Amino acid sequence: MKKYLFAILALLLVSIFAFAACGGNGDDPADQETDTGVETPVEPDPVDPDPVDPDPVDVERLERHLRLAFPLQHTIIFNPMVIGNEHETVRLLLSNLFYRVVCPDLEWPIFIKEMAADYPQQMDDEGLVWRLFVEPGWTFDDGTPINAHSFEFAIMWQNDPLLQNRNSGQNSIHGLPGWYMGQHGWDAVINGYYREFFDEEADEYVTEFMEPGFRIIDDYTFELRYYPQFRPQFGAVSVAEGFAGGGNAPIHPELWMRNLEEDGLSTSWGREPWYPYISPTGTHQAVQYITDQTFTFERRPGYIGPMNEWITADRITWTIAPDEATQTMLFETGEMDQAIANASRFDEYPGLYFVANGFVYGIFLNSLSEVHPILQDLDFRAAMYWSLDRERIVGMAFPTALPQSFLAPASARYRQADFLESGVWLNWRDSEYGRAVTVNGHPLTQNGFEPERALEYFNRAWEANGSVPIVMELIYSDAGEAQQMWAEAIQEAWQSLFGADRFSVTLRAVPTLVALEQHLQRHALDYDIVADRRVWMGIADEPARNTNWVATGHRHSWDTQYMILTEEAQIEHDRLIDIFDDANRHTVAHRNLRNSLGVELETVILNDHSFIPMYNHADRMRVQPWLQSIIPNGHYGLRLAPFQFVWDDALYAEMMGQ
Repeated sequence: MKKYLFAILALLLVSIFAFAACGGNGDDPADQETDTGVETPVEPDPVDPDPVDPDPVDVERLERHLRLAFPLQHTIIFNPMVIGNEHETVRLLLSNLFYRVVCPDLEWPIFIKEMAADYPQQMDDEGLVWRLFVEPGWTFDDGTPINAHSFEFAIMWQNDPLLQNRNSGQNSIHGLPGWYMGQHGWDAVINGYYREFFDEEADEYVTEFMEPGFRIIDDYTFELRYYPQFRPQFGAVSVAEGFAGGGNAPIHPELWMRNLEEDGLSTSWGREPWYPYISPTGTHQAVQYITDQTFTFERRPGYIGPMNEWITADRITWTIAPDEATQTMLFETGEMDQAIANASRFDEYPGLYFVANGFVYGIFLNSLSEVHPILQDLDFRAAMYWSLDRERIVGMAFPTALPQSFLAPASARYRQADFLESGVWLNWRDSEYGRAVTVNGHPLTQNGFEPERALEYFNRAWEANGSVPIVMELIYSDAGEAQQMWAEAIQEAWQSLFGADRFSVTLRAVPTLVALEQHLQRHALDYDIVADRRVWMGIADEPARNTNWVATGHRHSWDTQYMILTEEAQIEHDRLIDIFDDANRHTVAHRNLRNSLGVELETVILNDHSFIPMYNHADRMRVQPWLQSIIPNGHYGLRLAPFQFVWDDALYAEMMGQ
């Protein structure tokens, strides 16, 4: 595993210069030299005694229609600054400097130039200042030019202090955290600002001038200056990645300002996919949107960018299919090209492949509940953590998932660059620091199931609560049989261990939208327990609002999907982040400090027990025979490449009757 991760690092470091290997930006893979020096004999074709010359497939006229499932039944938000699950969907509508594609030769994502004239250029020795270049000639649909000023407008508004957008880059460049937190104006970002911090060596406060974080060099060139602790980890690759998503794609100023609410606190932009200025000549445009049913994109006429060779579908239709049974039905009737196949009955099917997303899913406890004060008891919440046999519960409901009782890999974001030791890339969990994370003072285990310990914590909480019966409601998604099985397994685990006469759990299935938008909003917290697979969701009524439940008001608190509710944990979380921010300004010099802080941060989140980790999610998929997935089977690093498929045009034409 370690050797494999090191290989991944090497690929990342070279991938931005390796586009020729994938035929990127117009290079045809067929033109690459493949001579190995070994002559391969060519077998003659067998002679057909009665040859028939079939009509060749006219690929130029063949409409490739890719039909996918969208897993959630809710209002689609086309604002890339706030979307979570729809991110790749919206990305088709938007062009950015770079586009993230999966290179089948490298089996790793790379970033090709889309609107960029060149790859990011490092302008200093420390790797903190980077210059980016916009290719002249790109315009919005109405002909308005896209240039360096367009990117300034996008970055300024995506970090607007009143809107608190999800997909903003507020942690990275000089001045943006202050602008995002409302501490100073945009002029401080583009002109620089003074910063005061406590210097432990000098034992005094020091004031220093911080250089501008964003500078316009000329109409088609701009420059970014990153904070030392957020230095692009993989150099030009990381900088390109920051401009490969929809969240900081250029926005037409008229569109944005027209949809900004009068109070400046939210925007209605993105509620409909066909605003006239929504797309700076992206590959596709929206042609039909039927709420809660389907939405369809078609290839944009006259698209001149490089994505034609990577995304070859002419038409892409999503059908709302929130559960595995619906997807299976649509797949088997030929109405869908890809479907989840997690159930054991699919074990022997050909062509199955795994797609992992790397996020940790689990159970949410309302640790601020006034209805059930025992939920405020840390002993009770700790009992919930230690009482669950994750291997059994998760294996019953989600057999393709990886059961785990901790937060990594997502929690390793602060320090993953530090484990290149003796030529070996170490996983955070395998390092001395990762092993130092504890829950209630006990070492982590993969399963986290300690029934005797759980009973000890539960008995203390039970007695402190007056030894009266506890009845709570567990909410789960109604999106299919697996969700019901998952909820029932949790219910059975708690009631059998603690006794149904002491702790009784009732179940209620609700639409996923309700579970996420109604019950898990910080201003409401209208729930006891929620066990749901989804981690976040955009809010239809406030599409520009940040909805991460962990948000404590600190500029870094929305960087994790986990929930911290109790005041003590929030205070400690923000205190540690401030130390990280102020004392950890030099990556190498403060390596040990950063890693120690990582231990404390993860420990705080785990020991708050408002979020109980259960598993790292993965799905097993199948596709129709005329498609081949570009993703290597079981590759955790690639997540999704939902529009990249290799088509068998002849078989597709035959099956479609074309």
